[in-house]
Amino acid sequence: LNSANLKSRVTNASVNNHTVKLVLNTSWTEMGITYNNRPPGSTLVSEYIPNTANVWQTINVTSGASSKMGQNFSFNITSLGTDPSWYAAKEHFRSYDRPELVLKVNQ
Repeated sequence: LNSANLKSRVTNASVNNHTVKLVLNTSWTEMGITYNNRPPGSTLVSEYIPNTANVWQTINVTSGASSKMGQNFSFNITSLGTDPSWYAAKEHFRSYDRPELVLKVNQ
C-alpha cells in the first residue's frame, strides 16, 4: 500500500483538533450503531483541524489502513473539544459529496 487517504466533505467547520483512530471491533452495523454503543478507537492514525466548511478534508490514514490490509477495519473521528465538525454522509443527496477512502497500491 503506497497511501490511503480518507476524503470527507466538511459541512460544519470546527476550531478543535480532531483525532482519527483505528477501531478494532468491526462487528458494529450501520443500523445498530449509536453514539452510546460506538466501539472505541485504539491506535491513533492522524490528527487534524477541520477549520473550513464546504471543502474536502483529506486525512492521511495510511498507517492504519496498511496495518489492516486484507481485513475489515473502521476509523473513529473524534473532536478533542466541544466544537465538533460535521461531514456529508454516504447517503448524501449529492453523490459527489460522499466520503471516499482512496487507496494507492503497488502494481
